[in-house]
Amino acid sequence: MNTDRGNPHRMPWLLTMAFFILTAAVCRAAAPAEPVRVGIYQNPPKVFWNGNGKPQGIFVDIMDQIARNEGWTIEYVPGTWSDNLERLEKSQLDLVLDVTYSQERAERFSFNKISVTESWLQAFAGKDVRLESVKDLNGKRIAVLKGAIQEEYLPLDIKKLFDIDFTLLSYPDYAGTVEALRKGQADVIIASRFFYFSKLRGNDIQPKALMLRPSLVYFAALKERNQNLLNAIDQNLSVMKNDPGSVYYRALNHWLGERPQAVIPGYIKWLLVIVLISLFMLGIFSYFLKKQVRVKTAKLGRANEELESVNRKLQAADEELKQQVEHLKVTRDELLTSEQRYRNIFENTGTAMAIIESDMTISLANHEFEKLSGFDRREIEGRKKWSEFVWKPDLERMQEYHNQRRDNLQAAPRKYEFRFIDRIGKIKDIYLIIDMVPGSQKSVASLLDITKRKSVELQIKASLREKEVLLREIYHRVKNNLQVVSSLLNLQSGYVHDPRDKEIFVESQNRIRSMSLVHENLYKSPDLARIDFKYYVRNLVNDLIRSYGVPSDQIEVMLDINDIELGVDVAIPCGLMINEIVSNSLKHAFAAPSPSGKKWEITVRLKLENDVLYRLEVADNGVGFAGKSDQFTDPATLGLQLINILAGQLNGKLSVDHENGTGYVVEFRKVA
Repeated sequence: MNTDRGNPHRMPWLLTMAFFILTAAVCRAAAPAEPVRVGIYQNPPKVFWNGNGKPQGIFVDIMDQIARNEGWTIEYVPGTWSDNLERLEKSQLDLVLDVTYSQERAERFSFNKISVTESWLQAFAGKDVRLESVKDLNGKRIAVLKGAIQEEYLPLDIKKLFDIDFTLLSYPDYAGTVEALRKGQADVIIASRFFYFSKLRGNDIQPKALMLRPSLVYFAALKERNQNLLNAIDQNLSVMKNDPGSVYYRALNHWLGERPQAVIPGYIKWLLVIVLISLFMLGIFSYFLKKQVRVKTAKLGRANEELESVNRKLQAADEELKQQVEHLKVTRDELLTSEQRYRNIFENTGTAMAIIESDMTISLANHEFEKLSGFDRREIEGRKKWSEFVWKPDLERMQEYHNQRRDNLQAAPRKYEFRFIDRIGKIKDIYLIIDMVPGSQKSVASLLDITKRKSVELQIKASLREKEVLLREIYHRVKNNLQVVSSLLNLQSGYVHDPRDKEIFVESQNRIRSMSLVHENLYKSPDLARIDFKYYVRNLVNDLIRSYGVPSDQIEVMLDINDIELGVDVAIPCGLMINEIVSNSLKHAFAAPSPSGKKWEITVRLKLENDVLYRLEVADNGVGFAGKSDQFTDPATLGLQLINILAGQLNGKLSVDHENGTGYVVEFRKVA
């Protein structure tokens, strides 16, 4: 007699067993008939081969376990890192292990969706080498792995943005970088953080405090090829990462000495302590940097005031010279008959003046010219040429102007700067205004000492450059610290088994990532104060889709944001609201399969109306919001609370339409 028919509790178990049996059968049926060709290179402890040529490392252990689960035959193909990527592009390999994700590589290769581990770039050097910040790389010879992400990242994101110079030396493997450092051919190695565990390193090569570019590491295949292999890898990784006793954690423990934490509450407590300490240190660092910026800004203000004062004097001198030239534009006879009156005007002006003959002899000089030159006028008039007071690099240009002025008055400029040499050889910056005396070959020149103004201009330029470098350093360090916090959350979320707890980690990572993207765009922006919001939103939405593992071919993202740049005070609240709304769509609105022939859509639109009012719209065409209508004004979830708080932070008005999908509209005024 069958006793199971009346027992409803056994049916779910039987269905589950049937599902796994069918899944295993499908996976084995889908297993490739030919061996899977996998490219490896020497990068212990992640992937390498030993002295006997046997493949080893974290990725090899994981790959072998997946092959056993799927019934694959693996053919490991050794080579250098650049060899692996070249063979993959030529279809000579099916997979490459240990590939760091980047936008440029995503255009050439396909990646699996679940990362194997977190990594970052770290500096390694001798014990006596000091490396604490990006600026310490200036003038260094840096050894890197040929074809690795640091070969592209260091020249583009570090050398140009921080205006430093270094020499990049590429080697086919890490053994080459170590040999170059020990022979004195290189000063520092920039490698992934796993180089710390490599036996190549030894005690003489030490890790330094400089860490760059936190990133995720994946398996990679040729673009649009071998998607079945990547899907099978993701299925196995998902199971391994949720099983503390799996090969995944045993490999980490074996090669890195990392052990999973068994007690989640205690771990969460320590993780929160680490996050709070990191944020506290970040706040202190930002406070002191902003304080330095305020001091520099105050100095710039005082320098600008001095510059404006000098400019006012120049304008007054220009007006005075115009009046003097008008007085001097008389005929030769009038000039001779009114010599005494002319001399009075010439002497009593507030600037240094001189009358210059066609042969460059100074025939008249006033008291101010005596003070400027350090000579008595009896030593000047009829005895010295004006060329004796000109610094040699400026002399040829001024002689040409002198001749042009006598051939064609309009051919030579009336106002320009040159450098003046006084009696003791001191060089002064001079603003010269010169014109011809009507009816003669003489010229009248007015000279104003602008040495102080030029010094102020140089100080302003230096201060502006220092301020720009300081701001870029702030944004870069804030971005790096936020990414380190995100990386810590991602690393440790692998030990969380409760789906609700894991979702909290993912949401926290996405919120931190949205803020990190703002600071990343700021330090890359030429403006330093505003970011291209369309570029920012595109990266943010694509990261969210990738984070939730939704296939990109099932979702269409439509952006309507044209030529709008936002400052950090507006971009961060807007980015966090978009993060929450799009996350809700990916988790809830698109939970059910889409209707046949229909794609899920996410629309983000930002418009500036009448140059005073911003209108931000974020909508989806999903299944709609199932909550109560008053839940938007009195939200029960953290995500909806954040949306309301952020809208209030912008003094904005929030409205929600959930008739055809769900649409959020936030209207707020433009900040001057």
